Formats: sequence, structure tokens, C-alpha cells
Amino acid sequence: MKKTFYLTPSYWVSIIPLTLVFLALGIYMVIFYIQFEEITFSNIVFLAIFNLMSIGAAGIFIKFLSGTKVITNSTGIEYQSLFLVYRSNWEDLRCAGWVAQGRAGYAFVLYSLNPEVERKTWRRRSDQKNTQTDNSKGIPITWFGDYKSKNLLAEIHEYAPHLFSED
Repeated sequence: MKKTFYLTPSYWVSIIPLTLVFLALGIYMVIFYIQFEEITFSNIVFLAIFNLMSIGAAGIFIKFLSGTKVITNSTGIEYQSLFLVYRSNWEDLRCAGWVAQGRAGYAFVLYSLNPEVERKTWRRRSDQKNTQTDNSKGIPITWFGDYKSKNLLAEIHEYAPHLFSED
């Protein structure tokens, strides 16, 4: 049965500072215009458009972040991020352990011996030479699922028990 796991709530907290930055820029523009410019219809329209663009930029970030997910089924696992789709069957999965993930800190990563990596359309055009690093990225499983119920971990344990063996 196909199951989908989204980012845990702790990763959604990263949206709050970004949204506040965009809104602060909008408020700064309003204060700047009130102090140094005449209040005209064109200034009000400019400020309204600027604030809407700020909120829209935060919304785009939220949309991309909400598209990051892990999908499991009986044949394999799929990781969809902003940049790529990483697929593997259960037999090829291996454990990389705790790996640094940039600003996100550390994550427990699974990688595949034979991954199927598909770049998102916009990224295919921007960077053609970096397929080797895409193949080695893996799936940061600690980012997904409800950490209290361990649903994703249970799925992995069911379909890939070789990851939990001692040898």
C-alpha cells in the first residue's frame, strides 16, 4: 500500500523567520514612504504591490517546502524534494548513518546502490554536470513522518529489514 510522509513540524518552523523577513521589508517600505514621500495613489499602489510580492515570495517558499515528501510502497521508496526525485527499490537501500545536511543540521540518511534520480524540470536546465552528487545524496528519513508514532521507520523496517541487521 502506498503511504506518503511529509516534513515534520520542526522543519515548518523555518518558514516563520522567512515570512517575517518578507513582511518586515513591506512594513519598512511603508514607513519609508510615509516619512519621505508624498502619499499619492501611485505610492499606495506601489506599496500594495510590493507587500503582495513579499507575501507571494513567502508563499512560493511554503509551496516548495510542502512538496518535499517520502512515498513508500511494496516495491520501493521515493524521495521528492525541491530539486529532485530519488527512487530506490528496497533491496538496494543502505544506511549512510548520520550525515551533515547543511543548515538543516544532521539527518539519518538512507542511500541506494542503484538509485533512479530525476531532476526537477527547472534544475535540469541550470546544472547539467552534477548528476554524480545527485545520485549520492540519499534520503534524509529523520525529516519525515511523525517522530512520536515512528510510522516511516515501521515502513522501512517492514520492507527493508536488512538495514537493521547486525552484519
